[in-house]
Amino acid sequence: MVSVTWRDGEAAARACWAAGANPGPGDPTVALLPALIDLHAHFRQPGANASEDVESGTRAAAHGGYGTVALMPNTEPAADNVETL
Repeated sequence: MVSVTWRDGEAAARACWAAGANPGPGDPTVALLPALIDLHAHFRQPGANASEDVESGTRAAAHGGYGTVALMPNTEPAADNVETL
């Protein structure tokens, strides 16, 4: 578990480890990210809106911690610009 606090406009992270754990060199590192990036998303719009659309896809992405999604161009027309979306 990681507890994050803000001091003077900057984030300071303090890791809280399980009892008896003593992380040190070579142990896994905790990464603090503002949001994740999904480089392979399918929102099915335009086209198969019954499966998923931009609204439901972006809500699901945000709920999962994703701030950016790259849509695969497998719709007709391809969702590769703002006008198409």
